[in-house]
Amino acid sequence: QNYDYPKKAYMFFFNKKVKVVLNNGESFTGYIVKEYTYDILLVKSDGIKDPKDNELEKRTMIPKHAISYTTNFIHL
Repeated sequence: QNYDYPKKAYMFFFNKKVKVVLNNGESFTGYIVKEYTYDILLVKSDGIKDPKDNELEKRTMIPKHAISYTTNFIHL
């Protein structure tokens, strides 16, 4: 089949829940919300709340050279 693939590969994962596995074996699960020249910004929520019971986000800047692979699940 002919798929309409995006110009940049990261767009497959943009604003979708993904698992990013680093070269050292560590992994992070969250949403890629921004891609920079050398880094990606991953946002996740672990259910952590502040004293006023507001849910907090974790934002992690990950250098692209540290990423082994990225994966997500899609509906067929």
